[in-house]
Amino acid sequence: MRKWAEDWAKTRAKSLFVNIDPHDRGLRALFASYPTRARTMMKRLAKPASLRGVEARPMTEARFEVWVNASTQVYADEIVASGSMSREDAMASAVRSTEELLPDGLHTADHTFWSIFQGEAEVATNWLRHHHEPNVSFVYAVESHEEFRGKGYGRAAMIVGEHASRGAGDTHIGLNVFGHNDAAFALYKRLGYRPIDDYRSIDL
Repeated sequence: MRKWAEDWAKTRAKSLFVNIDPHDRGLRALFASYPTRARTMMKRLAKPASLRGVEARPMTEARFEVWVNASTQVYADEIVASGSMSREDAMASAVRSTEELLPDGLHTADHTFWSIFQGEAEVATNWLRHHHEPNVSFVYAVESHEEFRGKGYGRAAMIVGEHASRGAGDTHIGLNVFGHNDAAFALYKRLGYRPIDDYRSIDL
């Protein structure tokens, strides 16, 4: 069946994509030659850990204007690094996704944007959409700034997201992590996130 699908697709597309259950050994074996481009992970929200030494503040309008452009570029870079798209296509996709997701910018309903501070220095950010699915918040973009990496601020930003999601009334939180980002995947697993979907593809 896989070979038939690949032969059929060769005359119609440049790539072939599949979504598989990462816990299904048979599917993992069948598509072992397909690189993992991204994973979806999910966590049931319990009482989040307390924040120590950092403060979460709602993102300001001025900061949002700078952040949204930088975040869109980072997203495009990650798509390219995953091997899913060319740089031109990735940038177009990232811009289009951001515009569709945030028609009202900072004030788009059910979206929250957080700046995490150590003293007066912003060290990380987190963008979430609450009620993305029934009772589920979704992390769209979490990042610790380059000069502050390796100090636990990425973990702090995720905890901020869990507090915000519980405050919004959701019981679960989900996210996507690119397949090449082993460090982020390991962090999310330590925080209790469970892989529920693998997105894989090959070039034809």
